[in-house]
Amino acid sequence: MKSSYAFFVLVLLSVAVCQTVQADGNPFEGCYWIRGLDVPAWYWEMPEGDQLAGPCWDGGLLVWPLVLGERTFYFNPEYLEWHFVWTSNLAGDPRDTDWWEWSRLNFRGKTLWSRVTNAARSKNCPAVTLAIINDMVKCGIVTQEEVDAGKFTAERLDQIMLEYSELVWD
Repeated sequence: MKSSYAFFVLVLLSVAVCQTVQADGNPFEGCYWIRGLDVPAWYWEMPEGDQLAGPCWDGGLLVWPLVLGERTFYFNPEYLEWHFVWTSNLAGDPRDTDWWEWSRLNFRGKTLWSRVTNAARSKNCPAVTLAIINDMVKCGIVTQEEVDAGKFTAERLDQIMLEYSELVWD
């Protein structure tokens, strides 16, 4: 019962956060990404203390996680338990992750939406994907007309992802 309640609260928080992500300010407000590939996740068990939960290999997106100093907690729906990663292993910009770079070089989605969704691991939070695409428009990497038409060549998608990868949000 506790697990169901925790999952419900997490879903509500995620929905609320996804609705409040603003492209006018920091498009990544409240979002954290796992910086490296094979970053370990942990959980706490009494009386042993910290226990290894396994690697978070896919650069997962954490939306408004519980940040307590050096630890950032999130609910893992696969195991129905709270896990944490060391806050130093997180990035506030998806472009600062190994996964973004791996995705940019290896993922061959045919739309800008699929490329950004994969690189930012934002499938479950489309507002984050939209905020990133809007930021691409704001930065002048792609035009709103191109986005609205949705027709890109593979070469143009590669160029967009490369140019956006080279920017750092202030």
